Amino acid sequence: MDATSVNQALKGFITEKLLHGDGADLTDHTPLLEWEIVDSLAMVSLLTFVQKTFGVTIPDAEVSPRNFQSIEALQNLIVNVAQDRPEAADGDTNKGA
Repeated sequence: MDATSVNQALKGFITEKLLHGDGADLTDHTPLLEWEIVDSLAMVSLLTFVQKTFGVTIPDAEVSPRNFQSIEALQNLIVNVAQDRPEAADGDTNKGA
């Protein structure tokens, strides 16, 4: 798993599911919480998407405004959590997915 693929998947999900296809102004630094793109229900949807798409479960301690403030912040969280998984340390061969 690389940051670029995570970024693209997040942008696609947010554009289609949270912005209903209107993601023209969406950037890596768009303030997702401040602009109310992500609320509590959207956060649950995002967490489910991350788990199903990347096989990554975000620890409860990491579910904070700091980590959901932008696509870049969320992307970094996903990549870091994925790298900390035991299977990643054992040579995860699914890095390109």
